Amino acid sequence: MDTAHATLFAPAERVDREHILKDADHIVTTGILEHVTRTVPCLTLVLNRERQAVYVNDRLIKYLGASSPAKLLGQRPGELLDCIHASETPGGCGTTAFCRYCGAARAIVDAQRERREHVRECRVTTTDGRAHEFRVWATPLDVAGEGYSVFSLLDISDEKRRRALERTFFHDVNDTLTVVTGYSQLLQTAVDAGEIADLAKTVAQASAELGTEIASHWRLLQAEEGELSLTLARVESLDLVDELCRVQARRWRDRSLITDDGSEAFVVETDRALLQRVLYNMIKNAIEACAPDGTVRIGCRKLASRGVFWVYNPGYMSRAVQLQVFTRSFSTKGEGRGVGTYSMRLFGEQHLKGKVWFTSTRESGTTFFISLPLGYYQTQGSGAHPLNAGGTPKPRVF
Repeated sequence: MDTAHATLFAPAERVDREHILKDADHIVTTGILEHVTRTVPCLTLVLNRERQAVYVNDRLIKYLGASSPAKLLGQRPGELLDCIHASETPGGCGTTAFCRYCGAARAIVDAQRERREHVRECRVTTTDGRAHEFRVWATPLDVAGEGYSVFSLLDISDEKRRRALERTFFHDVNDTLTVVTGYSQLLQTAVDAGEIADLAKTVAQASAELGTEIASHWRLLQAEEGELSLTLARVESLDLVDELCRVQARRWRDRSLITDDGSEAFVVETDRALLQRVLYNMIKNAIEACAPDGTVRIGCRKLASRGVFWVYNPGYMSRAVQLQVFTRSFSTKGEGRGVGTYSMRLFGEQHLKGKVWFTSTRESGTTFFISLPLGYYQTQGSGAHPLNAGGTPKPRVF
């Protein structure tokens, strides 16, 4: 048995290939499991005590596109599903800090420890950026004195995705519609020509924002389906930051939105609407995390051949939140939310070829960043990743 690896959650030890094949034969020769797992609409594995697969059903083999079950045996669930965290530690799936909050890992460990069924939900982001959500069941199984776990997964991604997108869409559209309605009512009672002109301008701007909101959610759907096409343009950094401050200041009157003193002017070639949506979601999260009368700072700076934008708020995210913040459907604001931070990475990394990350400490608050190539096509096909050189920029006013 391999005992070389440390772990931050579940045991890291594994058994060798010979032991795996012995267990696999042991499970299959009982016969009944093959029949049951062929008739249930779930992806099903049988795991040994080390959480390694010793049996996989046909549905899982087809789901993974594997040529034979033999290639899947010995792997853990996160490794089979290509979880982005499964290779972060030598011990693999179940041994990272993220695994403490993984529904799959927790269900399996709890079922093994308590010898009873555990049901949870599990979110998996794959190494190629796809997001999956499962309802999982882990149930103890004893076969001829050997302890195993039957682990089943039901893909609920469409259900969760639809619910989250619908709630986010109506929430965002309603926010903008409130602005349109409020200023329209003021416009009806205004008598001063100058005031009427100002209110009419605000209504027109808010109406345009409403159209942008609708278009943005449509593009999110396209991005998840891999059908999104970009409209590249030269974007002046300070113009974009100042515009975001002005627009969001109308919506959030009890918060201060300011351009960071550390900001610099530069031009980046990118899709302006997508970048604006990423920054909008950063601002929205920052404002919601900020106390009334608090201040949110939005900034930008050139770093070598990259442009960096950031949004700062004085709040702090707990470690548990930090480990899950970019996972689709995870939210501290209730069921059916959690699209905003997920879309930051979907848009920012997969489509804009940038890098999205954050820092959060009790002393310095929370800052979300996006780094982009100044010329979009510079990174096409190069395999280059942002900030391989030069480190992570820190706004100097923090």
